[in-house]
Amino acid sequence: MRDRRRYPRHEAWFPVQIDRWFQPGLMGCCIDGSASGLLIRSPVQFAPAERVKLTFKIVPTQDEWVRTEAEVIRADRIDGSEDPWPVWVALRLPEPIMKLEMLYQIADDRRRNGDPRTRRRHSGIRTVTRVVTEHGVDFAIG
Repeated sequence: MRDRRRYPRHEAWFPVQIDRWFQPGLMGCCIDGSASGLLIRSPVQFAPAERVKLTFKIVPTQDEWVRTEAEVIRADRIDGSEDPWPVWVALRLPEPIMKLEMLYQIADDRRRNGDPRTRRRHSGIRTVTRVVTEHGVDFAIG
């Protein structure tokens, strides 16, 4: 079977708020996504062709929330599971959001290389050791 996806899938775990017209504020968890859709896990069952509103951030440091509508393509429940999100839901966005591709790439890079804000800068100093002497505190740089 030929893969019909136009946009690459990215593994991405982040919370998603799911709003139905009669049940706002559900929380789900994204498993993977692309510019044109998401695969999420949900606490409740959805019907194919159901329309929902989504609110999420792919990268926690992202300035603005992504708010969009989506259509349920399929929803599969895992029976007998104690999982809080037993329903796997495939969602299609009405139009591809190309900004999502950039955000997924940032998330992929951070997962592989760590968050650049917390990485140690290479100053040439390997270790700093505090040494207490009779004259006070000294620092040994190695």
